[in-house]
Parts: sequence; C-alpha cells; structure tokens
Amino acid sequence: MYENQTASVIRDRILENTDINVYKGQGSHLYNSASAMGVVLQDVYIALDNIVVMSLISKSHGEFLDERLKEFNFHRKPGETAKGYVVIKGDTGTRIVNEMKIKANGLEFGVWAPEDYIIESQEGVRVQVECLTPGYEGNITADIEFEMVVYDSNIKEIKSVTAFTGGIDPEDDEELKNRFFHFKQHPATSGNVYHYEMWALEVNGVKRAKVYEKWNGPGTVKVVVYGDKNKTL
Repeated sequence: MYENQTASVIRDRILENTDINVYKGQGSHLYNSASAMGVVLQDVYIALDNIVVMSLISKSHGEFLDERLKEFNFHRKPGETAKGYVVIKGDTGTRIVNEMKIKANGLEFGVWAPEDYIIESQEGVRVQVECLTPGYEGNITADIEFEMVVYDSNIKEIKSVTAFTGGIDPEDDEELKNRFFHFKQHPATSGNVYHYEMWALEVNGVKRAKVYEKWNGPGTVKVVVYGDKNKTL
C-alpha cells in the first residue's frame, strides 16, 4: 500500500512544500535535512505497510496471528512435550530434586519427581523426565547420554533407559490458518458433522478427521482421526 513512499519521494515532497526563498538543491542544508527526514519516514511507511498486512489473518503469522484469532475464540494447538525415563548415577547420598534440569541433543529436560530421590547405590536411581520444549524433536531414543544444565560434581552419569514419547509439534501458521478458514466455511453447530470434526481437530497431533454419521444406528457417530502422513491414530 505504501511501497511508493520511498526516501527520495518523501524528500522531494518535503522540499516542494517548503515555501521559503532559499536554495533547495543537492548539497544545501535544506536538501540534506529533507533527505534525512525522508529516510526516517520511509521506515515509518514500511512499518505501516507491515501493520496493514499483519491485520489480515491470511497474511499474518506468529504471535500476531494468535492475537487476531483470539478475537474469534480460536487458538493454536500448543503441542505436547516428550516424556521418558533416565537413570542417574553418582555419589551415594546425592539428592535428585524435582525440576532439576538436564540436557541432551540441544534440548533441556526437567526431572519429574513427586518427592526427592536419593542415590543409594552404584545402580543409581530411575526417574521420569520431561522435555521442556513441546515437539517431536523431544522423542529421543534410549541410551542417550545426558548432562547437567548446572554442573554438579556428585552426578557422574545420566542416560535414558527408555525411548521418549508423546512429543508433538505445536500447530504451525499454515495449519492454523487452514483449520480456521475451514470452519469459517463449514460452521460447527448443534452437534453437526463439522462440530465433531472441529472437536477432533482441536486435539494435538490430529491433522485430519473423518466423521461417520449414524455409524451404528441413530444417535451414534464414529470419528476416525489421522496424524502425519495420513496415519490413523
């Protein structure tokens, strides 16, 4: 909308609207001042252009998109964090506290312990940990070496003893927009087909849903949900 408002165009407009009997040509004080103002105001027009674009749901992204959709009580699916078990070995008597942070593969994990654990033998203690970042990348395999986020000389070894599962990526911008526009074009009302489809698609990891009306007679409905690569869940 404002792409024609370049620094040179703004500069020339300032000079044209400056009604004083002085030299306005290149190199003059007035010309240099107008040029500087043109550069600054060009950035303002660029920002205005971005504001206009970001006000459109189809063009918006990130937190701006989230804020626009909140006006319709429509929210991004946040994803899920991966969970698994590790064995922590170290000096006898070392206390493993809830929310102690460890890391592997560039990700941080928090120890989930309803009560503190104590290392009582060379076998160490087995504790559940949870990735602090939602997403598939937290689904790591067993036998992965971890390390402490804050070094503790009493901890000698941390290793995953199970595969980590349950990590699901947050809904990306395009998925969120597509889901929003789909239900604006197919209103979900009074338990119709689109209502069941909407409920299913609000679940983390569900990419597509198929609704079968009167599946097993009147008053019954079957919903089949699909994840990535059209795999049934």
